[in-house]
Amino acid sequence: MKERLFLLFILIALPALAFAEKAQEEKGCICKIDQRNQVLNIIPWDMIRKSLDSSKLQLFTYTDATNIVGDNTVRVADLRTGKILRTINLHKIEMDKNGEIVNIIESPVEISNLSKLIGRKAIIYSTSKKGKRICESIRLSYNFPGESIDAATNINTGRSQAIMSNECECHEGVK
Repeated sequence: MKERLFLLFILIALPALAFAEKAQEEKGCICKIDQRNQVLNIIPWDMIRKSLDSSKLQLFTYTDATNIVGDNTVRVADLRTGKILRTINLHKIEMDKNGEIVNIIESPVEISNLSKLIGRKAIIYSTSKKGKRICESIRLSYNFPGESIDAATNINTGRSQAIMSNECECHEGVK
């Protein structure tokens, strides 16, 4: 009897597991959050053009269980109860003439509500359910593949500086 139940489980469960959807990844700039309808809009990062593409606005539905990841992880519901998401807004990295890092300056940020995510770079992990893209996780990011980094070199000292930020610009007209 146990063998038959196990075989029945295998026959039912394995095909279902085989079709379980893997989370999709979308990189972009969070530009609007509709808290009443629990929808966030992002302008996606175009890997070929290596820039944000405002002509392809993406919409995601989030839930209270959606994780937001910075230096720590909080759920959307946690922000409503006073928990804080900590992240670094800006990294300024100084290197000597040999390319060795000599100094890192960070600008910490505390995010206490969803609206403070607007204008930040993020990687959205989502699944599709009933035609909607459900946001499972939002991971704040600094630079996307191919994105240029502001850098400068002091010709007198040979020291270089590179600046990375998780801020991004939302274009006019994003509604």
